[in-house]
Amino acid sequence: MTIVKRQVQPLKKFQQQGFSLVELIIVIVITSIIAVASTGFIVNTAKGLNDISRRAALANNLRTSLSKITMQLNNSLAGSARVSTGRGYQCLEMLPIRARSFYLRAPLHSQSTDLQAISLDKKVLGMRAILNTAANQHIYRELTNPASQTVSTTISRQSKSQKNAITDLTFSRAMQFKQASQQQQIYFIDTPVSYCIEQSKLFRYTHYRVSKQQPVPHSTGSQQPKLPKQEPQRVLLAQGIRALSTFSTNNIEGKNIIKVVLSAGDQLENLSLHHLIWLTDE
Repeated sequence: MTIVKRQVQPLKKFQQQGFSLVELIIVIVITSIIAVASTGFIVNTAKGLNDISRRAALANNLRTSLSKITMQLNNSLAGSARVSTGRGYQCLEMLPIRARSFYLRAPLHSQSTDLQAISLDKKVLGMRAILNTAANQHIYRELTNPASQTVSTTISRQSKSQKNAITDLTFSRAMQFKQASQQQQIYFIDTPVSYCIEQSKLFRYTHYRVSKQQPVPHSTGSQQPKLPKQEPQRVLLAQGIRALSTFSTNNIEGKNIIKVVLSAGDQLENLSLHHLIWLTDE
């Protein structure tokens, strides 16, 4: 009987493949830290961009509203700007100049229905004429006075000679101006315009009747004349206006000074624009 001996081979040493559980946990922790840091950076960046965009939109809205008010004031009779303040509102009213010219002949020494103007390139039918009177602070009282010598009656007829650029105007009723213009300037006006801050909104009112007492918004409950409440006479210009916003007027040496402050924002931040407008007709 033959005995065959087999040589027993030693077991090969086990070789590790892949990652251990500890290494995986370390990788997960590091990745999580990077992800959290990256997410925070992205969120903060997005929030910063959103804040910048919001502030820019807020500033642009205020600048646009202020620009509209300033342009309207600069194209209005200097003595016509007036302010009314009440519970929940502030209103700035003015009389825009619809056209302007120079007069050759006007009823200054006696009553007449005729006026002759030069370089008048707009239709002024239905409007009223006023000579250049920068010191006049009672324009609304004069406009509601049938015997006014500051503002003409309405213009009922207009004809122009193409040869010499002279325009003949006829008033609906004979009148006489009590004061001439040193530079023979004449302005044409019709209806007022008001800008009102109501609670947190800014509105613009147009095409309403002239009143001796300044009209106010309908929601005030006041006995004063009321501004129109329907579009297109009432238009929303801006929202988010804060209570710090104000209108004020002052007269210094015949010049009407209007201060406009528009403020918007929230409890954490606030943006305010301040502007002074000096108005004079001469």
